[in-house]
Amino acid sequence: MDAQGALDSLLGHLTSVLINEAQLLGRIRGDVEFIKEAISGLDNLPKLKKLELYGDCNLDQVKTAIDDHPNYPVLKHKPRHQSQEDRTSAATSSSSAA
Repeated sequence: MDAQGALDSLLGHLTSVLINEAQLLGRIRGDVEFIKEAISGLDNLPKLKKLELYGDCNLDQVKTAIDDHPNYPVLKHKPRHQSQEDRTSAATSSSSAA
């Protein structure tokens, strides 16, 4: 077998392996997405009464989910970083209180 034939053979095997791996990863990704959808969402916690979040997150999505929940759970949020608006309003309210 000459060098070109060996290279063609190797490329054929690599292509086959990559296609098989891509199909396997596609199935794994699909399974992960299914599991994520199955366990995520506040509606999967029917007895939820209180939700405490620590750290930064998208509160709009959380508030929407709480509004749709039959128990209307209480939301308590402690962000890791205070937003610029919160710092400005806190400074304004402290200076006006003095």
